[in-house]
Amino acid sequence: MIEEKFIKEIKKYKDVIIYGYADIAVTVLDYIIEIDTSIKIANYSGRVKYFTTSERIPIKKRDEIKGIKIRPIYDLADYAADSLVVVATKEMHHKAIAKTLDELGFKNILYISHEQYCLIRESVENFKTVVNNNIQNYHLNHQIKLDRLRDKVKRGGRVKVFFMTHDSAVFGCASVYKAMEESKLFDPYIYVVSRRDVEYPKFLEDVDRDVIFFVERGYKVIKGYDGNGNPRDLHTLNPDILFYDIPKLYGSAGSSYNRLDQLNWEYLTCYVPYGMMMVDSFYYHYHTKCIRETWKFFVDTTSDFKRVLMDSDFNGFNTVLAGYPKLDEYGESKTNAGSTKDYEGKKIVIYAPHHSLFASNNFATFDLYKDHMLEIVKQNPQFYFVIKPHPLLKFQINARFCEGKIDFSKEDYEKYLKEWDQLPNGEVVDQGDYIELFEKSSCMITDCGSFIGEYFPSGKPCIYLFNPRKEHQRDVYTPLAQKILDTYYIANSQDELDKYVLEVIKNGNDIKAQARNKAVSEEFPDIGHAGRTIVKYLEDVLI
Repeated sequence: MIEEKFIKEIKKYKDVIIYGYADIAVTVLDYIIEIDTSIKIANYSGRVKYFTTSERIPIKKRDEIKGIKIRPIYDLADYAADSLVVVATKEMHHKAIAKTLDELGFKNILYISHEQYCLIRESVENFKTVVNNNIQNYHLNHQIKLDRLRDKVKRGGRVKVFFMTHDSAVFGCASVYKAMEESKLFDPYIYVVSRRDVEYPKFLEDVDRDVIFFVERGYKVIKGYDGNGNPRDLHTLNPDILFYDIPKLYGSAGSSYNRLDQLNWEYLTCYVPYGMMMVDSFYYHYHTKCIRETWKFFVDTTSDFKRVLMDSDFNGFNTVLAGYPKLDEYGESKTNAGSTKDYEGKKIVIYAPHHSLFASNNFATFDLYKDHMLEIVKQNPQFYFVIKPHPLLKFQINARFCEGKIDFSKEDYEKYLKEWDQLPNGEVVDQGDYIELFEKSSCMITDCGSFIGEYFPSGKPCIYLFNPRKEHQRDVYTPLAQKILDTYYIANSQDELDKYVLEVIKNGNDIKAQARNKAVSEEFPDIGHAGRTIVKYLEDVLI
């Protein structure tokens, strides 16, 4: 069968390039995605790296399709030895393409004949018919739930809204919640769950800590578990609308309950991503089955909205351009920024390491820079250093240590954070409410994808750590992220990190400040209204 042979051949290679970018090539990409259901096969962490063409002049109409960038084949010669090129064009062009590939040294080539294309297209269309019919059923069911909720509102009832959050450190709907509090229509609650309530024995400690975090900040909170750690039945709590913030709520240790396909079927769901979409993974960020099943998908920027309209099934029928609620916190009156120490008037430098150690998008450089960063803190008592690690970093460290890929354990990591926190000019911040910290800071050092965008409105300089083990890293970012990165300081090595620490942090020589401020005004001209925009949209739909 072509399906078995095709996927088997593709999985032999770390990198796959699809020659072509028109209908045949896009159909082949859809085939790879739909038949091999792992999203990792065709996004930033997967095999399909590029669409390519023999045209030397860059494509003017589009430079990417469904998150896969289009590049001239001449720019990809360093992939020649080890990648697979899938030639997905009309057969009349195959001979000329073969000559070009041979001249460039490409050895591994798979040609798609017209007959094979027809079989692939039929398979894709059949698969999409089944999936799309299922998704349409979800939205017919949403309409039934919406009609019932409108009847409730007409009778004077309030709309019960749950914000399902799995970690306070990434909660991004504070402004939506606050806007609902000010509305007579809504009755909002924080509903605290865990992504690791099956194989992680201490998950309840994390849940309880998050409950305390939200209660102390005046939220109405419902804990998703009883005293014994058993999940509560959402049906007994009966929310009308359910917000969630990650398109894949549970990982391998996740539960069979609170699955997004079930939640999307039973409730009017709203998806607001927990992080800004800075990494170019179309399928993960815009097009998972659960995103298509959700009632409303609120996106953050105009560029993201346009991408959904152009490339998603049904042309983004459930997608609403609202802005990014977490950025509403810029300029708000807040206190303490989650800090427990006195900055003593020192300039604040944030170190925010990502979690993806040898996994997923493989951005993380913590194993490379952790010791050196601690030395920087000790050698510079005139600055105040806050480490804000990604909440998943401790789990990735434990997994990579067990696999033998790194030589420090979760216990070593905990000792590291304790040492950092005990320094007179050091502090660990590992929960939410970090936008004020961004505003107060003088600089950030990070390798985190979403922080590219979230830190940007602060106007402060950022030293962004590229992973020297990751090839072509810049290509994995969205056009907006690349524009922002042009105003940051990219460090590819420890020497470059030291250079920017000296120039930007110590000497205050921020030569990109003007370009950054200009880009902020161009890309984020109207920050502060996303929460109210979402609430107003829901009010208009319900009343």
